[in-house]
Amino acid sequence: MGNAGRANHDIWLQNNSKKIIHPQKVANTLNSYFIDKVEELVEETRNRNNNRLPQLLVDRNPNSMYLFPISEDEIVLVVNKLKGKASAGVDEVPEFLLKACIQCIKKPLTFIFNESLNQGIFPDLLKIAKVRPVYKKGNRQEASNYRPIALLSVFSKILEKIMYSRLVSFTTKYKILTENQHGFQKNKSTTSACLSFIGKVQEALDRRLGVVGIFFDLSKAYDVIDHDILLEKLEHYGIRGNAIIWLKSYLSLRSQYVEITSNDNKYRKKRYNSSFKNVKFGIPQGSILGPLLFLLYINDLPYHIFDGEVVLFADDTNILVTDKNINILQDKIGEVMIQLESWFSKNNLIINTEKTKAMLFQLNKSYYMSEPVITFKNMKISYTSQFKFLGVNISNNLKWSSHIQSLCLKLNKVCYIIKSLKDVVSFSTLRNVYFAKFQSLISYGLIFWGGECESSKILKIQKRILRLIKGVNSRTTCRPIFKDLKILTVTSLYIFEVLCYFQKFNLYTTRNSDLYEYNTRRKEDFHVRSCSTSTSKKSVINMGIKAYNRLPLKIRKLNGFKDFKYKLKLFLLDNPFYTMKEFLFEGLQDE
Repeated sequence: MGNAGRANHDIWLQNNSKKIIHPQKVANTLNSYFIDKVEELVEETRNRNNNRLPQLLVDRNPNSMYLFPISEDEIVLVVNKLKGKASAGVDEVPEFLLKACIQCIKKPLTFIFNESLNQGIFPDLLKIAKVRPVYKKGNRQEASNYRPIALLSVFSKILEKIMYSRLVSFTTKYKILTENQHGFQKNKSTTSACLSFIGKVQEALDRRLGVVGIFFDLSKAYDVIDHDILLEKLEHYGIRGNAIIWLKSYLSLRSQYVEITSNDNKYRKKRYNSSFKNVKFGIPQGSILGPLLFLLYINDLPYHIFDGEVVLFADDTNILVTDKNINILQDKIGEVMIQLESWFSKNNLIINTEKTKAMLFQLNKSYYMSEPVITFKNMKISYTSQFKFLGVNISNNLKWSSHIQSLCLKLNKVCYIIKSLKDVVSFSTLRNVYFAKFQSLISYGLIFWGGECESSKILKIQKRILRLIKGVNSRTTCRPIFKDLKILTVTSLYIFEVLCYFQKFNLYTTRNSDLYEYNTRRKEDFHVRSCSTSTSKKSVINMGIKAYNRLPLKIRKLNGFKDFKYKLKLFLLDNPFYTMKEFLFEGLQDE
């Protein structure tokens, strides 16, 4: 059950000077808090907005969505893709049980689900969420320090997955979702969002522009979604007829209860459930449709911002404003904030100004620019020199020292784990632990910081771990160990990640032969763009171009991505590079 199953044992709360100890009362108190907090936020926002529906600047889609009938094979396919979890919703039917008996119940399920789509009714019993409170941080006796984790019926998940596939097919066909959105979409991720944001900053700095990034924090973004506004937007995008009637039914008349596990006097685990409370706002937590509905809700935001670049990852909303002149930059920021205030107010979304931060990107003091004043609803937004952006620590000078330092702390813990396991588990298990705990950590965001000289700190820890796995002393050379264990050095892994991303998404296609008429030895190389700043020279695109041009010709001539990826990995495993300089200019050297 993970954290949701372990973290709700024996909770007691403090309400002013009164202790709430009995599990039943604790469950009721938490359920009331989770519901009431959202309702207070929504009512406060609605009163300011006077309940007016916002104007959409996106063209209305003349095409309407059609709900294709559900087949038995489709249901079986959806069920077989479930992970088989033991946790269950209000009906107490776990995924593994449904997977085991799906062949016996596929016919009635198909009939019921088709009736649901045909009549535009989402079954009431599937609208109930079982909520388990999970402790976050701070005082354990405060309800505000618990996060609600919702468990929905497995039958709800199946029906939602079926509707989800139809919604995704429709929105993809008519290109409804904005290119600024990187969340929950095929071929997009936190990496593509970071690449878009950081790439725009690097380009602006290379042009000697002042760059201000604003990182907005939305309070309970999914929980405060206004159903009327959402349904209005869905209709505008072409989700009409039975589809919109079904979605209205899906969103309405939902309820939840809190379940707490506590030990009785004989130390036996017992479950206590709160009373049911209606959920009036938001999209269902833990649902399949929720994330996609949120993307459609926030989809029109970029069309309302005229003086800034918007980068979205689900509810992570980030704005870039640029200009060479400080006064014009200040004016642009003022206009952008007015536009944002208007959009968020009309859409009943709430910005947490305390957690919202701004960053003035500057490479050195010779191009110093003072920080423009930023206010949102008369509240001043504070500046920061470092910010954790989608899991990557970025600095206002686009150096990666803080991220690498933070990563080193985590990797040293992994080193300790492997050292502790060395004498009690097999060699193959240690290697698996390495990939699960070490390589997974260094891989995330590697395409941004892997070309830095400071990545040598990661390589140092990596060598120490490999020597532990191999059981050799600290003076043993590591190049043969990297080859023997079939593990990529951090530099080789960086080259691999950058080139795979570069190749898969065709980030750059201009070759020297496209620019020059005369033949040269490097005419089939990608053209290296000139850059005036070191940070732009180390951008993903530029490093990808340089690395690609350095590859053996037999790898560069490969057409298919899978073949390219396979041959590239073999090449890098056979050549454990320690630095980018070694790869680009020097060739392999003995340690």
